[in-house]
Amino acid sequence: MIPGLSKLAETDQWPDFMRKLRTRTLKGVWVQSFVGNGLRKAACKKIDLMIIEQNPMKGSKWAQLAREGHEVWQVFVQGNYAGVIVDERLEVYGRNHHL
Repeated sequence: MIPGLSKLAETDQWPDFMRKLRTRTLKGVWVQSFVGNGLRKAACKKIDLMIIEQNPMKGSKWAQLAREGHEVWQVFVQGNYAGVIVDERLEVYGRNHHL
């Protein structure tokens, strides 16, 4: 479970959250910016959660999906990989997850 995100992903508010994430219009506790390579990033310091757009130039399976045109975001909690969002679907990593 990802605090504040797992439950949201199960509600009818999730598509609106994703639209705001894409268009950088999240408000309230969210701070949005770009990382050095121009990829979008959103952070909620209140719960130490960060969502970063997947770099398609990397060698991972997630980067491959991004190159194929899928919308891919990596989710971090307290600086650790916690999950991934692919085409608005949240996948929470388990304890045995390896990238």
